[in-house]
Amino acid sequence: MYSERLRRGKAEEDLETLASTDALTGLGNMRVFSRVCQGVPRDATTMLIIDVDDFKVFNDTYGHYAGNRILSCIGQALEGGFGSHALCFRMGGDEFAVISDSQDEKGLLACLEDATARLSCLADGMGLEAPTLSVGFSSVQTDGAKTYEDLLKYADKHLYQEKGEKKGAR
Repeated sequence: MYSERLRRGKAEEDLETLASTDALTGLGNMRVFSRVCQGVPRDATTMLIIDVDDFKVFNDTYGHYAGNRILSCIGQALEGGFGSHALCFRMGGDEFAVISDSQDEKGLLACLEDATARLSCLADGMGLEAPTLSVGFSSVQTDGAKTYEDLLKYADKHLYQEKGEKKGAR
């Protein structure tokens, strides 16, 4: 009887993990991101939305297996770069989110640079050219966001501005 309850408890725990974790990257998934964003952000809350530039071209060039490996590497790099300073999520496809209680924009961007360097090392180790990342940065203080929805809206806006600037520079 006791071992049956243990097995059932373990199975429920495994199901919760499957339901909340992105299988490819090991990061929290959109479901967890939505749950985290149900509260009210603190004065120091910052959100980064990260998108892989031209990921379709990367997949077409190297194949979907390599693309999946790169997405997994991005997950590892974000967790390694931000560590315990933030919560990292895979939003789906080639888009990631980071939520931090830090207002230190330079520090957060340094964490992102560290994550990008880790991605480059991992990709190089696989014999692949690392893709570039575009980032939209939003915070309660800089954008006056009152909700997580506001943070996401502003971060998305900043992301697409950066992507537009990159395309204009080509």
